[in-house]
Amino acid sequence: MSGKLYDPSKNYENLANEYLATCGREQTKLPKISQFCREYIGANEDTVNLWLKKDWEEKTDNFGAIKKAISKIKEVQKEQLMDDGLYGGKEVNNAMAIFILKANHNMVETERKMFVGGENNEPIEIRIISENGNRFNDKELPEATEHI
Repeated sequence: MSGKLYDPSKNYENLANEYLATCGREQTKLPKISQFCREYIGANEDTVNLWLKKDWEEKTDNFGAIKKAISKIKEVQKEQLMDDGLYGGKEVNNAMAIFILKANHNMVETERKMFVGGENNEPIEIRIISENGNRFNDKELPEATEHI
């Protein structure tokens, strides 16, 4: 389906639903904003982004229907990436799970090191003391101490 330049009489939400019906795991097709813009709106993605930017700068809502349609496609794309990434086969895709946890849940990989010593090879406690003699709590440490 090919369209003309922006037409306020079009129901862009329905067009988004039509487009999304052609996407999914069964169709092995990820929803893409560029394809929706080109095939259903009739303009390339850059042009649509310019329309939306101009609309935002002028504080009008002429392109609200397109904004909603694109938001819906982005949301479905994100969900499909998450679902397919995690459950693409019978087993969980560990790399995708790690990526999603890092990107969406502020988790990071850390390396735990334990210093041992003394007669019994016990863990060594390291205390960081400020210049005025006060001990820092873990959450109060200045960033520079992370590199010590």
